[in-house]
Amino acid sequence: MAAYKFFVDESESPRVAVLAGFSATVDEWDSFTVRWQAILRDAGHVDAHQEVLPFHMTDFESRHPPYDTWSDVKRIKVIKALIDTINDTVRTGLIIGLPIESYTAVR
Repeated sequence: MAAYKFFVDESESPRVAVLAGFSATVDEWDSFTVRWQAILRDAGHVDAHQEVLPFHMTDFESRHPPYDTWSDVKRIKVIKALIDTINDTVRTGLIIGLPIESYTAVR
């Protein structure tokens, strides 16, 4: 039986809470990680020590730093490559949205 890895993140707004995540076998996850980090490294999405920075979609979409200086061509190239990586390597994706009242009642 294959071992699996999971990544889950949550987000809240005044009206809704969202829980989203991915699962993959360990080998698939390792492939995902290598590809994901290479894409971000090639895009210059690194800190002063050349460590890959976390990718935050909310900042990317809002063009907040460090994405505020990225051209539209670069943005499209990077997001397409990240999406392709997810589609090629991740086995399952899950998204759950709840009214904020339901979420905070069980949190």
